[in-house]
Amino acid sequence: MEGIAACGGLRPCHEGKWIRGKIYNLGKMPVTIAEIQGIRKNLLWCKEEGHQKVEIDSDSAEAVNLLTRESTDGPPYYKILSERKKLLLEEWVVSLKHVLRFFIKERKLAGQIQ
Repeated sequence: MEGIAACGGLRPCHEGKWIRGKIYNLGKMPVTIAEIQGIRKNLLWCKEEGHQKVEIDSDSAEAVNLLTRESTDGPPYYKILSERKKLLLEEWVVSLKHVLRFFIKERKLAGQIQ
């Protein structure tokens, strides 16, 4: 499935409350590629700000699985995945995990996300 894609990221303070966010317009692309691009953009944002430990939650199990599995052999995403995985392997601690969209909504209702 392909359409106009956008992604965003939220930054918590040391107490875990969300204080900043960004939204990116990605143009037209498949959903999984948009999710992977969103993870990349948020990693770059964290890197630019000098963070050494980063936790990224994504509601896309497919994107998380593609980025965390050992092999990126073959199509359809080989080039994109190999470039994105380099970011995960740099000298910092990155935790990338799948979180159900329901739990993201629950955090928002609980006031942890503005």
